[in-house]
Amino acid sequence: MKPSNPEQRWRLSIKQLKRILLIHYLPGQQVLRFNSSLKLFPEKLKSRWSVPFEISQFSPHRAITIKSLKDGHDFKVNGQRLKPYMGAHTK
Repeated sequence: MKPSNPEQRWRLSIKQLKRILLIHYLPGQQVLRFNSSLKLFPEKLKSRWSVPFEISQFSPHRAITIKSLKDGHDFKVNGQRLKPYMGAHTK
């Protein structure tokens, strides 16, 4: 059922926005990146989260520049494809 007046539509969108978990990242924090590459023969027990990256810059609209800890390459990714890394801190 679709709400008829704009106020009800606004209330529904606020309820939906409250369900979204907003994670705040800091520069230098380590994160894991979601690996969404298509595989022909997927394996069930393999993790889809790649090795830790370090946050280097923020851009508008939740775009985050991350830096690979292995080779130093920079990637610009959507903030929704990241999750905090809770492992060992390397510095």
